[in-house]
Amino acid sequence: MQIEPGRTYNFIVDRETEISYILKYKDEELFLHKKEAFNITTGMHINAFVYVDSYKRNAATMMKPFISLGSDSWLEVKSVVRELGVFLDMGINKDLILSKEYLPEDFYLWPKINDFLYVTLKSNKRLYADFSRNYSLENKSFTGNEVKGRVIKHLKEGIRILTKDLIPIFVYKDQFSSLPRIGEEVEVKIINSTEKGLYGSLELFKEKKRILDSEKILNELKKYGKINLDSNSTPECIEEKFSMSKKAFKRALGYLYKKRIIKFEDGLTIYKEKIE
Repeated sequence: MQIEPGRTYNFIVDRETEISYILKYKDEELFLHKKEAFNITTGMHINAFVYVDSYKRNAATMMKPFISLGSDSWLEVKSVVRELGVFLDMGINKDLILSKEYLPEDFYLWPKINDFLYVTLKSNKRLYADFSRNYSLENKSFTGNEVKGRVIKHLKEGIRILTKDLIPIFVYKDQFSSLPRIGEEVEVKIINSTEKGLYGSLELFKEKKRILDSEKILNELKKYGKINLDSNSTPECIEEKFSMSKKAFKRALGYLYKKRIIKFEDGLTIYKEKIE
């Protein structure tokens, strides 16, 4: 039986080198770096998880992964690389990639660091993540009319949100004003329940998010008196400065402008209390 990455095996510690232990499973040998080993000696039987290391070889770790081959889990986004995809914390020293081919074409709809994604672990000469579909679309018992969940899919008619308890909620596009990114946590108001599932609205979330975004901008204005951005600034500049979409930025500016807190001048947004 050939060792398969993504699974845990019971190995015997065959020998020790300067930087590693060599593990044996039947006729196969694996490398276990000493930084991945805990309180072991030659001759011991140990359980270790197999992954593919940076040299594209099977290697072992005694760290306990959050996910195994064919299983599903919520994993945290640790880094985002536009050319490759997003990398997820799977509980070992090597992060798990979710390729850009599984993500929206619009980079601003990609998950951000600290978002969580519900994924399954797969293997094709290397370990990689794919979005899990192991949840029921049928109605489940649900208490209350408001719940938090994360966006897991963009569809033509709307978005699908999944709670931490794996309850899916569909939100039609007329029930939100701006498209949330994949992995973003949102507050959903349940507005309908049928045999086919739960349906919700993000209108409450939209208002809360507008206030939070405006507070982020206002904190910057209070600190510096002005920012070199306004409603005509590029999405890239807004994203770099505030990590928000241009639509969200304009909505937050509108909120502050109506309260007469800011004014605009020559491409600048100015905190009025700083100059008046």
